Amino acid sequence: MDAVLQLVPEAERAAAAASAEWVAAEIADWASSLLGPAAPKLVRNLAYTIAAIAPGLPPDRQAVVARYSAWTFALDDRFDDPGREEAGIRALAEGVAADPVLAPSLAEALAGVVPYASAEAMALIEATVADDVRAGAEHALLSRAVFTGSEPPPSLPDYLDLASRSIGYRTIVLLLLALAECWPADAEQQDTVRDALTAGCRAVRLANDQRSAARHRAEGTLDVLLLATQKEARAMMLASMREHNAIAGTLPVAAASVLLNSLRVSVGLYQSSDLR
Repeated sequence: MDAVLQLVPEAERAAAAASAEWVAAEIADWASSLLGPAAPKLVRNLAYTIAAIAPGLPPDRQAVVARYSAWTFALDDRFDDPGREEAGIRALAEGVAADPVLAPSLAEALAGVVPYASAEAMALIEATVADDVRAGAEHALLSRAVFTGSEPPPSLPDYLDLASRSIGYRTIVLLLLALAECWPADAEQQDTVRDALTAGCRAVRLANDQRSAARHRAEGTLDVLLLATQKEARAMMLASMREHNAIAGTLPVAAASVLLNSLRVSVGLYQSSDLR
């Protein structure tokens, strides 16, 4: 992914590319069982994006984030499957921990962060994963209802609240904080991270929606451009980025760096490309 490498300082690009290729090869077989034919392209794109976000993170730790990220795409594919009935979406959201494919893959993905995370950190990560799953199901169900005409489109604030939770960005940043060994030291700093990620998730969702609108239409997936203009969406995205950066900047340097670079690269990616 040449585009995402442009977001890495020039002196670090060769090392980032080497790490990304290692990660892509490392998880290729694991991801193929989850994603099927889409795995090679998606895994390589994820590996390069994670290398750009955290070029100083050892490749084996980057692979932890890549595994989890690939898992989120597999979950989204299940939710977006037009052959899956609404009851099946709800059942999956409530019982993902018992799914014969998704459950062991999630456990394996999260096992890689355990050596670097306290019990408290793991509890928060797992709770955030659970909320991401619930929000993903709600977003899929709302999309179906709106596109079939059984429900009106939501208000813009309601959409952004739900869609920002369903983008999966929160958990990825929490994983990066743990793996970089700069987890917030106290409750006040954890609240600061939460507030920053609320704005950061909104910015990533808005960036994703603008880039992927055509695909969303084809899939029947609700996005912000059904509720706002491109100009309005971009303005909200930039405002959310400023809010995130102002909050994140009050954290200790190492944690702030993780948050700031994660958002910079994630939004920057969607300015020129898409992960799929």
